[in-house]
Amino acid sequence: MGPPLGRQRRAGSPKRVAAAVLAAAVTLGGCSVDSPMGERHRSGRTLGGTPGSAMPGSAMPGSAMPGAMGGGLGMRAVQGMGGMHATMAPRDEADYLLTMLPHHREAIVAAESLTRSPHPELRRLGRAIRTSQSRQVRMMERWVARWYPQETPSIDYQPMMSDLTGLSGDELDRTFLTEMVHHHMMAVMMSRHLVRAGLVRHPVVAGLAESVIREQSAEIRLMRQWLLQWS
Repeated sequence: MGPPLGRQRRAGSPKRVAAAVLAAAVTLGGCSVDSPMGERHRSGRTLGGTPGSAMPGSAMPGSAMPGAMGGGLGMRAVQGMGGMHATMAPRDEADYLLTMLPHHREAIVAAESLTRSPHPELRRLGRAIRTSQSRQVRMMERWVARWYPQETPSIDYQPMMSDLTGLSGDELDRTFLTEMVHHHMMAVMMSRHLVRAGLVRHPVVAGLAESVIREQSAEIRLMRQWLLQWS
């Protein structure tokens, strides 16, 4: 691991982020709370570990991950991290794709900032996010053009990440980790809702959603572990 992060705290602390996401899940109603953590890639490799190795098991105190959500929820907004963020429960498959596209693009831009991180672990994570989510964006763009060229999202996408261009060092790392945990949690919530509410119309979209759940859950666990170890 790299050197510890500094002790100063930003308003969007890890506990507040987790609490905001849990509140979002409760606001949606009819959801259970479980943990998607520890899910591995199909290769049996977890990010940041050796092949077949488990991720560290520490959990953020007071945090929980959203689980299954009931159907027909639409899009709702809840207060979190000092601004209004959408709790993204898509109304249908088209809404999922049209909302996930800007969500992925935002993550790609944010991950580019990690080229300036002093931690090699974070630089590797940034490359992994850019590679995986760029590929998924290309897939979703093709599907939207083919199946849903006239559709529009049910709500305008609200940015969830800060502008990281002026940050560096510990402040960059802490801000990215804190906000990307929240960002990934929303993607997992959207994807679980799509699958569990029976909104999938094309098997390839179900495969995408499962990939998002698997990959981003592993990355959430990794980022939370770093926040604990480097704080």
